[in-house]
Amino acid sequence: MLQPPPPLIDERGIIHKALKLLPNQLRGRFLEVLAELQDESCYRYQRFYKTKLKRIKGTQIPLYCAKIDDAERWKLYLYYQEGKLYLQDIICPIPKANKDSLDIIAELNDF
Repeated sequence: MLQPPPPLIDERGIIHKALKLLPNQLRGRFLEVLAELQDESCYRYQRFYKTKLKRIKGTQIPLYCAKIDDAERWKLYLYYQEGKLYLQDIICPIPKANKDSLDIIAELNDF
């Protein structure tokens, strides 16, 4: 018998924070990320196609990073403890202060 996926715990109000910070086009994607974190087939096969969930090495607690967008700018951090996933933080992209010509070209072409 399969175990259900670990429940998501949002003690810090990360979902509310994400819906305030995320641009409109990424809010649906954020909900897809949360849905994938609750999909038991992802845990069964250890494959997280949408979030590319990865363990962050070198931490005392099991800390994980889930990518919200394909450009890897928006990230959701969570940790696993006592059979539960705790939403820890959402990180928004920080624009570079000094952009060179390659950065501008990449932005214009959505690389």
